Amino acid sequence: MNKKFFILIFFNLFSCTSCSGSQISDTTLSRALQQKEKFDKSVKIKDMIIIIDYKKSLLNERLWVYDLKEKKVIFSSHVGHAGKSGIFFATNFSNTNNSEKSSVGSFITLNSYKSKFGESLRIQGLEQGQNDNVLKRAVIIHPMTWQPWSLGCFTIPKNKISQLIKLIKNGVFMYVDS
Repeated sequence: MNKKFFILIFFNLFSCTSCSGSQISDTTLSRALQQKEKFDKSVKIKDMIIIIDYKKSLLNERLWVYDLKEKKVIFSSHVGHAGKSGIFFATNFSNTNNSEKSSVGSFITLNSYKSKFGESLRIQGLEQGQNDNVLKRAVIIHPMTWQPWSLGCFTIPKNKISQLIKLIKNGVFMYVDS
């Protein structure tokens, strides 16, 4: 049996019970707010931000939707990363076509649509040279398949994808920390 199979079993057994409840670090929240201010012209929905912290393990919740008016998390979830970016931690990133790696930095959410994975959401990278190819690379937010790793996309558990997309589509700032 291969290594990813055992990791997948571990993820399924423990991700929902032992590792939920992770919180946004003050440092990551501060960085996200600074980046939002920098790209504020691109932001249509100004009262919330999405934060993903790739410094946290795949087994932890590491995606949050943060309400800027109420100063609190209104949604949280596990989020998968690209298999070529790492197993438990995403540590290797790319902006290159066909790299099959995750991207980091500042993004804006676009429209939702039905992809081959189901309900999905397009995103656009805002940082030249760091993530500006994600639209061309077809990096999207979509439901997790049978494993948490993707070819570069942000994958969300199937039972949370619809709620997340309704909350964040069409112009919410997203910051991915590493």
